[in-house]
Amino acid sequence: MRHKTCITSLSKEPSHVCAKPTEIHEDPAHVVAKPAEIHGGPAHVGAKPTEIHGGPAHVGAKPAEIHGGPAHVGAKPAEIHGGPAHVGAKPAEIHGGPAHVVAKPAEIHEDPSHVGAKPAEIHGGPAHVGAKPAEIHGGPAHVGAKPTEIHGGPAHVVAKPAEIHGGPAHVGAKPTEIHGGPAHVGAKPTEIHGGPAHVGAKPAEIHGGPAHVVAKPAEIHGGPAHVGAKPTEIHGGPAHVGAKPTEIHVGPAHVGAKPTEIHEGPAHVGAKPAEIHGGPAHVGAKPAEIHGGPAHVVAKPAEIHGGPAHVVAKPAEIHEDPSHVGAKPAEIHGGPAHVGAKPTEIHVGPAHVGA
Repeated sequence: MRHKTCITSLSKEPSHVCAKPTEIHEDPAHVVAKPAEIHGGPAHVGAKPTEIHGGPAHVGAKPAEIHGGPAHVGAKPAEIHGGPAHVGAKPAEIHGGPAHVVAKPAEIHEDPSHVGAKPAEIHGGPAHVGAKPAEIHGGPAHVGAKPTEIHGGPAHVVAKPAEIHGGPAHVGAKPTEIHGGPAHVGAKPTEIHGGPAHVGAKPAEIHGGPAHVVAKPAEIHGGPAHVGAKPTEIHGGPAHVGAKPTEIHVGPAHVGAKPTEIHEGPAHVGAKPAEIHGGPAHVGAKPAEIHGGPAHVVAKPAEIHGGPAHVVAKPAEIHEDPSHVGAKPAEIHGGPAHVGAKPTEIHVGPAHVGA
């Protein structure tokens, strides 16, 4: 395998990623979000000066060195070692578990995947994460980044200043990285990825499949792990995504950003004025109403009902299912892992959290 070095050297792992000029080789689903070089694994992504090594789904957002597991990610000066899904989001050192994440000066030890970022206390579950005044307890994959602590399900996400990680290898960098599936990664404004827990946060990029990633208005094409970076070109495949005036239909994971109407498939997504109905993973970013499916998400004035992994980022009301999440003025009730960031009321479930 050949590769270049950007800011740091690449490890021996099979999937390295560099940031700057973009070279993609081998595997069937490499993606780059901005100057980046991706090699190896099936879903590697780099967002800025970053070198990612190891597993099949490593991603870095800014000067970061990631070593070890199959899905390490760094979002700013960070060193990650150990587990298969460590992530760092700013001066942080992560050791141990399979899914550690850090968002700012933080050192996490003990459990197999606890992470804290600034004044934070993390206890319990195998993958808790906090970023700024936050206390996370319970659930197997809780994460909070700035005014927002989200916990529960395998892929909960929050909009606006938040790093949320679910599943075995989710990673976020800044403003908001949302990931679903087993190895999704995002770099800036907002990267949203398909799987069973799609989320939308302001002009966002949403992707289906198990390892889709986007950074900025993105370009997504077919396959199960496509990633694009600007304007946005969407073609066939099971995980289509659109970033501006876009209409996507068919397939099981279509996504549209801005004036968009998505129907059919089980994972449709819309970013702005959008109406999403049906499927198990619909997502909308602004004025949007999502109903049904097990993983609907909305990013601003939104109402989410049903599914097991709904997420909202601002004025939102979440009810029922076991893993609803809201970012600002939000009320979460039910499920075992509801989370809200700021004005939030969480009831029921074994792992509710409010910031």
